[in-house]
Amino acid sequence: MEPLFWRIVFWALVVSRGAYVLLYRDAYLVDPWTMLDVRDGGFEPWSGLAAVWVLTLWYVLRGKVAGRPLMGAMTAMTAVGVAGLMALQMPAGGGQPLPGLQMRTLDGQAVSLQAFAGRPVIVNLWATWCPHCVREMPVLAEAQRQHPELAVVFVDQGRRCCGCGAFWSRGGLGSCRTC
Repeated sequence: MEPLFWRIVFWALVVSRGAYVLLYRDAYLVDPWTMLDVRDGGFEPWSGLAAVWVLTLWYVLRGKVAGRPLMGAMTAMTAVGVAGLMALQMPAGGGQPLPGLQMRTLDGQAVSLQAFAGRPVIVNLWATWCPHCVREMPVLAEAQRQHPELAVVFVDQGRRCCGCGAFWSRGGLGSCRTC
């Protein structure tokens, strides 16, 4: 039964990744090989859970395995998975205080992360050579435009501010605060 369990888990992960790629297909069509790069953490968990149960029931109803142990294992896995997903969706507590990190905007002005205290803040570390970073930047910039109470701070990891200004403008992100 153990190989069957892992086969079901494998196919559930494949389905979960496939569903995620379909949800964000426009971003993946720009560079199709990135669909295979699971390091971006892209999985749609509910479709994976549905795949677990479809496969489990298929194996049990076809009489390929003893149903009771497999159903027990999948029920336990479902309980742990759903509990984990619910925990991840719970709102965070009071949050952590922002460090007193000093950075510079594209126009050279000094800015401290503490200037954003009292607001939700996303600090995005990015680099021009990182395709995943470049792909997520417009999404975060749009989130900032749609939710002015949200502060998105883009921190470049490899160049001086003057070196990434042209890149920033080409991406249509010119109105966002960056460091």
